[in-house]
Amino acid sequence: MINPSRIRILAVGKVRKSWVQEGVALYLKRLPGLVVTELRDSTMAKEAEAIAAALRPDERLVLLTEEGRTYDSVAFAQQLRDSGSERLAFVIGGAEGLDPALKARANWRLSLSPMTFPHELARLLLLEQLYRASSILQGGPYHKAEGSGGRGEKVPPLTPVPVGCPIERQTARRQPLSTQGVGAGGLGSGCSASLP
Repeated sequence: MINPSRIRILAVGKVRKSWVQEGVALYLKRLPGLVVTELRDSTMAKEAEAIAAALRPDERLVLLTEEGRTYDSVAFAQQLRDSGSERLAFVIGGAEGLDPALKARANWRLSLSPMTFPHELARLLLLEQLYRASSILQGGPYHKAEGSGGRGEKVPPLTPVPVGCPIERQTARRQPLSTQGVGAGGLGSGCSASLP
């Protein structure tokens, strides 16, 4: 389970569209304790300074960036679960992107999609995925996974992957992940775990 009061979103710029404001308000109500801090639009360097100044010493820096790792919703929930009681600060940069020095400092880089979204829409998508992750971890009905009969999908315990094993990616249409080992000519026995 995630604790929303241990998560903050630092977002450059304001949400101007009323329909996005309504969505943000809805998910903030569903995630009591989660705080969104808006930072002023400026140059990339000044935005990086404002982000660094807003970070608390005990927060892990999570940057939303196109170079980040993409997750499906269940894997994102697992990543949040594995963060345990750590405080997380999700950062959504301005229109020019994020300063390279800030990127180098990040504990985790997250991409919501390979597509490009307006930053205010990225804020709404992140909030929705945080709520969905919370629902997944609680076994709630919000996340309707394929084949779950409309019920929430429980997050399975993590299976360690032996060093040197290839990690298979889930393909289109949310097919089950393969748990087959590497065949002849592969890395050999012991490689039977797959991650999303």
